Amino acid sequence: MENSEVGNGLSQNPRAGMIDDLIENHLEKGMTKSDIIELLGNPYKDGIELRLPANIKVPDSLDIISTVGKSKEIREEMLDHWNNWYAENSQPDTLMLYAAGWSLIDPNFLVVKLDDKEIVNDFWLEQH
Repeated sequence: MENSEVGNGLSQNPRAGMIDDLIENHLEKGMTKSDIIELLGNPYKDGIELRLPANIKVPDSLDIISTVGKSKEIREEMLDHWNNWYAENSQPDTLMLYAAGWSLIDPNFLVVKLDDKEIVNDFWLEQH
Protein backbone atom coordinates (compact mmCIF):
# COMPACT_ATOMS: atom_id res chain seq x y z
CA MET A 1 0.00 0.00 0.00
CA GLU A 2 1.53 3.30 -1.03
CA ASN A 3 0.96 6.34 1.15
CA SER A 4 -0.39 8.36 -1.78
CA GLU A 5 -3.12 5.73 -2.16
CA VAL A 6 -4.45 6.14 1.37
CA GLY A 7 -4.79 9.92 1.11
CA ASN A 8 -2.72 10.74 4.15
CA GLY A 9 -0.74 13.53 2.52
CA LEU A 10 2.62 11.84 2.98
CA SER A 11 3.37 11.65 -0.74
CA GLN A 12 5.68 14.70 -0.54
CA ASN A 13 7.15 13.72 2.84
CA PRO A 14 10.59 12.05 2.76
CA ARG A 15 9.43 9.65 5.47
CA ALA A 16 6.72 8.23 3.19
CA GLY A 17 8.98 5.59 1.67
CA MET A 18 10.32 4.69 5.09
CA ILE A 19 6.81 4.20 6.47
CA ASP A 20 5.78 2.07 3.48
CA ASP A 21 8.89 -0.08 3.88
CA LEU A 22 8.35 -0.42 7.62
CA ILE A 23 4.73 -1.52 7.22
CA GLU A 24 5.39 -3.84 4.28
CA ASN A 25 8.70 -5.42 5.32
CA HIS A 26 9.43 -5.04 9.02
CA LEU A 27 6.26 -4.96 11.14
CA GLU A 28 4.44 -8.23 11.69
CA LYS A 29 1.46 -9.33 13.71
CA GLY A 30 2.73 -11.48 16.57
CA MET A 31 5.73 -9.30 17.39
CA THR A 32 6.09 -8.34 21.04
CA LYS A 33 6.01 -4.84 22.47
CA SER A 34 9.72 -5.14 23.23
CA ASP A 35 10.36 -6.16 19.58
CA ILE A 36 8.63 -2.94 18.45
CA ILE A 37 10.59 -0.78 20.90
CA GLU A 38 13.84 -2.44 19.81
CA LEU A 39 12.98 -1.73 16.16
CA LEU A 40 11.52 1.79 16.50
CA GLY A 41 12.58 3.10 19.91
CA ASN A 42 10.21 4.45 22.52
CA PRO A 43 6.83 5.57 21.18
CA TYR A 44 5.48 9.10 21.18
CA LYS A 45 2.51 7.75 23.15
CA ASP A 46 1.93 4.40 24.82
CA GLY A 47 -1.25 3.49 26.65
CA ILE A 48 -4.92 2.64 26.56
CA GLU A 49 -7.37 4.63 24.44
CA LEU A 50 -11.08 4.20 23.93
CA ARG A 51 -11.67 3.49 20.25
CA LEU A 52 -14.55 2.33 18.12
CA PRO A 53 -14.15 -1.22 16.79
CA ALA A 54 -13.51 -1.29 13.04
CA ASN A 55 -16.92 -2.79 12.31
CA ILE A 56 -18.88 0.00 14.04
CA LYS A 57 -19.61 3.16 12.07
CA VAL A 58 -20.96 6.42 13.49
CA PRO A 59 -24.65 6.74 12.55
CA ASP A 60 -25.65 9.63 10.28
CA SER A 61 -28.00 10.81 13.02
CA LEU A 62 -24.93 11.75 15.11
CA ASP A 63 -23.28 13.89 12.43
CA ILE A 64 -22.04 16.84 14.47
CA ILE A 65 -21.31 18.88 11.32
CA SER A 66 -25.07 19.15 10.80
CA THR A 67 -25.23 21.31 13.95
CA VAL A 68 -23.17 24.14 12.41
CA GLY A 69 -25.23 27.31 12.63
CA LYS A 70 -27.66 25.78 15.14
CA SER A 71 -28.33 27.12 18.61
CA LYS A 72 -26.01 26.39 21.50
CA GLU A 73 -28.69 24.18 23.10
CA ILE A 74 -29.03 22.01 19.97
CA ARG A 75 -25.24 21.67 19.66
CA GLU A 76 -24.93 20.68 23.32
CA GLU A 77 -27.76 18.15 23.00
CA MET A 78 -26.14 16.61 19.92
CA LEU A 79 -22.79 16.45 21.71
CA ASP A 80 -24.46 14.68 24.66
CA HIS A 81 -26.01 12.14 22.26
CA TRP A 82 -22.63 11.64 20.57
CA ASN A 83 -20.79 11.18 23.90
CA ASN A 84 -23.37 8.68 25.19
CA TRP A 85 -23.26 6.68 21.94
CA TYR A 86 -19.45 6.68 21.92
CA ALA A 87 -19.27 5.57 25.56
CA GLU A 88 -21.63 2.66 24.80
CA ASN A 89 -19.81 1.54 21.64
CA SER A 90 -16.13 2.20 22.24
CA GLN A 91 -13.68 -0.27 23.71
CA PRO A 92 -10.27 0.11 25.32
CA ASP A 93 -7.33 -0.60 23.02
CA THR A 94 -3.67 -0.69 24.02
CA LEU A 95 -1.82 1.41 21.47
CA MET A 96 1.68 2.62 20.73
CA LEU A 97 1.88 5.75 18.54
CA TYR A 98 4.92 6.81 16.54
CA ALA A 99 5.11 10.20 14.82
CA ALA A 100 5.34 9.68 11.05
CA GLY A 101 5.43 13.23 9.70
CA TRP A 102 2.78 15.67 8.64
CA SER A 103 0.10 15.77 6.00
CA LEU A 104 -0.81 19.18 4.64
CA ILE A 105 -2.37 20.13 7.97
CA ASP A 106 -2.44 17.26 10.47
CA PRO A 107 0.22 14.96 11.92
CA ASN A 108 0.38 11.31 10.85
CA PHE A 109 1.09 8.50 13.28
CA LEU A 110 2.03 4.88 12.91
CA VAL A 111 -0.30 3.06 15.32
CA VAL A 112 0.62 -0.33 16.74
CA LYS A 113 -2.21 -2.16 18.53
CA LEU A 114 -1.32 -4.68 21.23
CA ASP A 115 -3.36 -7.40 22.91
CA ASP A 116 -3.49 -7.99 26.66
CA LYS A 117 -0.21 -9.99 26.48
CA GLU A 118 1.60 -7.10 24.72
CA ILE A 119 1.60 -8.91 21.36
CA VAL A 120 1.05 -6.89 18.16
CA ASN A 121 -2.30 -7.72 16.59
CA ASP A 122 -2.56 -4.83 14.13
CA PHE A 123 -0.79 -1.70 12.85
CA TRP A 124 -1.72 1.15 10.53
CA LEU A 125 -1.06 4.76 9.64
CA GLU A 126 -3.59 7.39 10.73
CA GLN A 127 -3.99 11.14 10.80
CA HIS A 128 -4.71 13.05 14.02
